[in-house]
Order: sequence, then C-alpha cells, then structure tokens
Amino acid sequence: MHKYKGYSSVGVVGIAAVVIFGLGWFLGTLVDPSWVFGENMLSDLGADTSPAKYYFNLGCFFGGLLVMVAGIGIASIRKYRIYALSGALAAIAGACLVMIGLFPTDTGNTHVAFAVTLFAIGTVAMVAMCAGNWKYGQVMYGGITMVLLGIIFMVSLMKPLEYLEAVAVIAFLIWFALSCVNVSVIKEKL
Repeated sequence: MHKYKGYSSVGVVGIAAVVIFGLGWFLGTLVDPSWVFGENMLSDLGADTSPAKYYFNLGCFFGGLLVMVAGIGIASIRKYRIYALSGALAAIAGACLVMIGLFPTDTGNTHVAFAVTLFAIGTVAMVAMCAGNWKYGQVMYGGITMVLLGIIFMVSLMKPLEYLEAVAVIAFLIWFALSCVNVSVIKEKL
C-alpha cells in the first residue's frame, strides 16, 4: 500500500497570502482616498504620509512571507518538476514582496529593483505553472493562466504603467490563489 502526501496546507497558506495582501491594499486605499486605481502606482500607498502606508506595507510584508511559504510548498513537489520551478519562482517573488514592504517607494532604487524583480519573476512563474498545467492535463488551470497572461499583455499595449501594474497584481493574485488550490489537491507518492 502506498502512502500519499497531500498539499492541502499549500492551498490554505496561498489563499491566506492573497487575502492578507489584498486586505492591506484595500485598507490602504480606504485610508488614502487620494490614491486612484490606474493613476497611481501601488507602491505610492507604501510611501504615503497617511496611515495607509502601514496597511499597505504590512500587507506586502506578511502577504509576501506567506507567498514564500506556499511557493516553497509548491517547489517541494517531486513528481511534477515544472511545478517545482514555478513554486521556487513564486517563493522568490514572495521574498521581493516582503522587501517592497520593508523598502517603500520613497527608499529609491532599492524599492525599484525589488518591484521590477517581483513582476518579472512572477510572470515567469505563471508561464512555468501554465506549462505544467498543460503538460499534466490540467487544461482548465492552464487555460485560466493563459487568459490572465493575455489580459496582462493586452493591458500592457493599451494602458499606462500605473494601470498595468494594478491589473498585473490582480491577475497574479488570482493565479496564485488558484494554483495553490490546484496544488493542494495533488496527491504524490512518497
């Protein structure tokens, strides 16, 4: 008889990461009504002179920590190697999100380096997971990821960077939550 290892905790941690970051973003926008979707960069909330910076930066920090943990959980899957790559990249993206929380936009080049790295690595993680979804017959998850990547691409052609950033973050959050739930139902032979 084979023992199977489930990854249900990855789903819980991944959804918690999305909720915590999303809550920090949402509360930041409530506290700072001058922040406008598509007109301001998300990180503008982190350097705000109002209490919005505390909500946003804490959301980045704790959400990023949980993205790292869930990413490591995904990376630990031995049977599906392409998922391991995506998980490792997601963990690195989570570390970048933590650093964005520690180094808000008013810290200059350090913040910019982590923000650019987050978006680049997050996109590659999405592509890697999408490839794994298609390879292992998970067409629905692969299709959703392709639609999200397509939305990011189309918005990049039609809208300014401030709008693209917000849409890309929303797409990444949707993808990450769905990917963590998907991984949580995988059963792997030990």
